[in-house]
Amino acid sequence: MKSLKKDIEKLYPQFNVVEVLRCNKFKKTIILKRLNKPYILRLYSLEDINKNTVTSLLQFIDKLSKTCNPHLVKFYEASHDADNTYLGVISDYHDTQYQCPLKEQEILNVLIQICSALELFHPKNPHGKISLSNIFCSQQTTILGEMNILQYLYQENYQDIYLLAPEFVKVRKYDCRSDIWMLGVLVFQLMFKEQPFKANNISVLHKQILKGIKFTYHPQYSLNLNNLLRILLCYDPEIRPSIGSVKLFAEQALISPEKCDVLQILSKFKIDQIVLQQKKKEPRRNVMENQIYLNNKVLKYPSFKPSKILKSEKKIKFTNPSPQRQGDKFSNNDSCLDIKQQLVTLQLELGESKKNLSFTEKHSQSSKKLLNQTQISQKQYYRNYDYVYPVQLPKVVQYSFNKITFDNESSPMKQKEQQYL
Repeated sequence: MKSLKKDIEKLYPQFNVVEVLRCNKFKKTIILKRLNKPYILRLYSLEDINKNTVTSLLQFIDKLSKTCNPHLVKFYEASHDADNTYLGVISDYHDTQYQCPLKEQEILNVLIQICSALELFHPKNPHGKISLSNIFCSQQTTILGEMNILQYLYQENYQDIYLLAPEFVKVRKYDCRSDIWMLGVLVFQLMFKEQPFKANNISVLHKQILKGIKFTYHPQYSLNLNNLLRILLCYDPEIRPSIGSVKLFAEQALISPEKCDVLQILSKFKIDQIVLQQKKKEPRRNVMENQIYLNNKVLKYPSFKPSKILKSEKKIKFTNPSPQRQGDKFSNNDSCLDIKQQLVTLQLELGESKKNLSFTEKHSQSSKKLLNQTQISQKQYYRNYDYVYPVQLPKVVQYSFNKITFDNESSPMKQKEQQYL
């Protein structure tokens, strides 16, 4: 490690080496410092790599360094030695990352800022390193880290956890549509706080990718965002939308989420090829009204089936009393006659009191008491008069039937007579 630090100080004398983060066969990652500002250096080995690919890559990095996009990490220097043994790239150092899960508005803001950074690469060059560990946050702005330079250098013999698209697993092909898949993996992590695939090594990881993803509806997010996740993680690369359409959808969803439709980012011939989630419709409950609608033929009351009327609930007035209460008939009638006589006298008194009362006396307390007493006596009379008795139904008569005889047959009496004859 000490020899490595000395070699780096010889190559870059204007920087001080702080720490060596990673060191493997293909890449070395070192933290540098100059004027109390941290930088990061990545050294890539260039064994068996053509010079033309290295020069084209340097031109592309130089083009990115000249752009003033605040959502892409800044590249300060990119150089290689004369013997073509290493390639060094120096960029800004960021360490603050997002803590998942995020709210829907925060996810849409992250999508807009990442898409604006990816527009510098697409549609010609892929980024190749869209993941949660390569996205940083500084002063409420999202910064996309460096691109996957090893994928540019070792296109055929390189495997990495950042390359999870199914077409790369099958054919070793990674392009701009594969970046859309990785963008869907990032949205999945921002929503569910975990990766869609979990494995110990790359071979098991690739097998899980080829099996497929089991999508679950997240109730904390809108239907459009859940369907956008399905479209981004579509296995057919031709169905996946472009970066510009994803950015346009996120901008519209922030302004008016109700009017925004996720199907706008897809062409018409691709809509039928994706199974999207639909909004659950709550079943309408039919309110039963306690009303009876009569026909024109029926005058007063509707007719019900006999089975719905319980015989035990049938009642009859005292004019048709039950057989058990016939003995009490005379006593009830005598009491009714007395009540009738009292009612007649009360009605006469009420009529005379109404005639004698003037307009002022009607509202006096004495007149009100008289009226209330007469009304109470009338109610008591009608209650006694409308006394109701339960009906005792007669017992069922048991009939005994003789044997039915036909013309050809003869009765037993006739058979006996024939025997005597």
